[in-house]
Amino acid sequence: MSTPNNIRNPKTGNELEPTTSSGSKSDSIKTPRSSWYSKIPLNIRLTLLTLIVISPFIFGGAYLLTGKAETYIQESSNEQLEYAHKIVSSKVSTWMDFNIRALKQTVNLPSIQSMDGESQKPILVEMAASYPYMYLVSTTDLHGVNIARNDTAEMKNYSDRTWVTDIINGSPLTLQTLIGKTSGEPALVVSIPIKNQAEDIVGVGMFASDLTAISKEVEVNTFDETGITYVIDANNQVIAHPDSNLSAELRDLSLYPPVEMLRQGKRGFITFTDEHGVMWQAYVDEIENGWAVITQQKISENKTIVAKFQRLTWLGLVLIMILLSASIWLIVRQFSTPLQELTEAARAIEKGDLTQTIERPRYDEFGILADAFNSMTSQLQQTQHGLEEQIAIRTRALETSTEVSHRLSTILDQDELAKTVVDELVSSFGYYYAHIYKFEGDDKNTLYMKGGTGEAGQTLLARGHTIQKGRGLVGRAAETNSIVLVNDTLNEEGWLPNELLPETKSEIAVPIALGEKVLGVFDVQHNELNAFSEEDTALLQSLANQIAIAAQNAQAYKATQERADREALMGKIAQEIQSTTSMEDALKVAVRELGRALDTDTSVKLD
Repeated sequence: MSTPNNIRNPKTGNELEPTTSSGSKSDSIKTPRSSWYSKIPLNIRLTLLTLIVISPFIFGGAYLLTGKAETYIQESSNEQLEYAHKIVSSKVSTWMDFNIRALKQTVNLPSIQSMDGESQKPILVEMAASYPYMYLVSTTDLHGVNIARNDTAEMKNYSDRTWVTDIINGSPLTLQTLIGKTSGEPALVVSIPIKNQAEDIVGVGMFASDLTAISKEVEVNTFDETGITYVIDANNQVIAHPDSNLSAELRDLSLYPPVEMLRQGKRGFITFTDEHGVMWQAYVDEIENGWAVITQQKISENKTIVAKFQRLTWLGLVLIMILLSASIWLIVRQFSTPLQELTEAARAIEKGDLTQTIERPRYDEFGILADAFNSMTSQLQQTQHGLEEQIAIRTRALETSTEVSHRLSTILDQDELAKTVVDELVSSFGYYYAHIYKFEGDDKNTLYMKGGTGEAGQTLLARGHTIQKGRGLVGRAAETNSIVLVNDTLNEEGWLPNELLPETKSEIAVPIALGEKVLGVFDVQHNELNAFSEEDTALLQSLANQIAIAAQNAQAYKATQERADREALMGKIAQEIQSTTSMEDALKVAVRELGRALDTDTSVKLD
């Protein structure tokens, strides 16, 4: 494969001669004949190609979306019809049950059962006041003549009313829609029998409510643009309707298509055409008392919604195609920087030159790639610098370790040794906290804290802090004579938290030992997870070994010093005894000098 012609070196600007894949220069390079398609700019070609590939999916998706939307809108309309129907049905049933119970409680009162008009009057007035939609509450005798009323109108004869005759003939409840004698308006009358203690019918109790008030009570209403819900009685007369004109007159809907279909036994969803040729969709059903609730909505409303959605969908699709075309063109346009420059820079980096960058031209088609390349070279430089810096830090750490080791070799006091180790370790390596524990005397089960950093260390030393062998990381290291490393203390079973060191997240406990003999434990903590590496472990083990040796040297020095002091004291006592002239004086000198050395009472009386 030959190299493209007229390639220039990005550094020198000199034109590179074409070469074959073997590296030799070719005498001539044949360029393929250009076609009309290849003359179109790359960004336009890629834009068109992308649009050609994705357009079928976009248009297909839009087609499926509009189809699904039509189904969804129809289903949603059906659900709304059914829901509106159930709500009104429930309210009608609840309203009717509530008022029938109220009427039954009233007629069961002794004052009502007495059929005495004067006793009944106050109760009827109180009931009408409690239920404002009842414009009339009254009682009648078995001839249909009023005994008492809640209003001031004259007593009337209702013997021609079904609500009276049915009750007298034994019906437990009567509902009648009529034009009221009192109001002169369409009304609903609910009546029940009045019985005495012997359960004999002695009269009729009733209340009347105009249909407009009932429409408000059961909240029949409209929804969307054409949806309505209304109620009819068992005789197909309007009981409640959102159109006040229909509830203000006694309207018979027996010939209205949905009512006809309902009385023919149809239930649920139906479609019909009214007398004006308008198509409707409805949900019809009866309730327990023979009444029916009908919810209906024009079919054209759903079609209008579907058509509107389709228009919006296709308009949105056109806008999406425009925006998508512009976006693709802009994105493609950002990726047109000459590839040769990138290739040459990559080859230079391969040879180790990490200073390579690509200048981004003003009309850069591969500018984003150029930025990524420059970012990559910058990160490589930073990585290389970071590695060098880490090496430098580790070198300084080793130098500091050497210095600490040197200082340890010169310290002979064990308390000073412990303090120096923890202070130097934390200050040199940036650890969160460090402390040293030692066994004392013959007690090999209790580790006594001998050194700690910061205020926490001072507090623990003042408390005489100890740890039992085998407990926590420190006790475990002492028991096993091995390093215990935990880089996530919160999830470590057996880890002992310290309230003075709340930030501890990593901890390493290193035994201070001479062979199999454990002298103590060197413990270091950090406030970062995974803070300790293998290098830290090796370094702290080395320091622990040096501490053991330094402790041994300090102990040997102390023993040597004590032996030298005893020998000097014995020599001094011998000299003074030799200068005495009697046994008594020699004994006094010996007792006095021993008392001074032991800091005891030297008053001895020799007889």
